[in-house]
Amino acid sequence: MSAIILRVIPDDFDAWRAAHESCRAQRAGYGVSAEHLYRDVDRPEVALVQLDTEDVQRTLRWFDSPEFRRAAAGVTVRERSMLVAVAGP
Repeated sequence: MSAIILRVIPDDFDAWRAAHESCRAQRAGYGVSAEHLYRDVDRPEVALVQLDTEDVQRTLRWFDSPEFRRAAAGVTVRERSMLVAVAGP
């Protein structure tokens, strides 16, 4: 199992979270098998998202998809960083 880990700082956390949660089924279509959402205790506007996947390349295509663009429309993210953790042999 591999994971894509995102650190996201949206302008409006609640609006971002609603948009994020609204497309869980679409992300599954891009190979996401489980999701975990964490909120920074010291900076509650910061989210950490873990997307578990067996196919990292397929899941990365989610971020270039029309579904992602529709979900992100109207939601401003000040900062987004990504780490890809690939399971070893």
